[in-house]
Amino acid sequence: MRVWLSLRIVDMLANSILGRPAATAGLHSDINTIIDDMAGQAQGDDDMRRLVASHQIVCIINGIVDTLYDKKELSVPVVEQFLDEIETWAKTLPDCIRGTSLHGDLAPGPNGHKGTIGSIHVSCLYYFAVTLATRPILISTLTAPPASGGLAQSNLASACLDAAVFLSQTCVEARRANLLYGNMCI
Repeated sequence: MRVWLSLRIVDMLANSILGRPAATAGLHSDINTIIDDMAGQAQGDDDMRRLVASHQIVCIINGIVDTLYDKKELSVPVVEQFLDEIETWAKTLPDCIRGTSLHGDLAPGPNGHKGTIGSIHVSCLYYFAVTLATRPILISTLTAPPASGGLAQSNLASACLDAAVFLSQTCVEARRANLLYGNMCI
């Protein structure tokens, strides 16, 4: 199941970056019940909890790509709905993801290092999701005539920039803390 989840995450994430539907998109409803059951059973397995959290956020990312980029249903309420969905997901994250620091409290040994990298991955997916959801608003704000966007649109454009900065900052800090493997070039 871990291999399947990992492949599905890679599929959905890679295809969202390319702006196309995931090859495993049709399996969405069938597999979610199994994954939800696994999440409930993974109480002591932090690696599985990180994997399930990653799957959940890439499902949201997949929805963002489908709605905003494929169907072109772009409006401030739709973007805000996706941001609410991302925030709801973030509030349910387990402590093993929330409590990771890039400096100082890294657990010794390979499992602590692996867990920290998993938490960084989840964090980066969060920032990517926010950036992906708000990017069309940023682009329309930059290309629209002055004073045509309104406060909500301006706030969403700022959220896009902030998420991109936090994503970059997370990666730079992970690199400075020597947490990235040799093939994780930035």
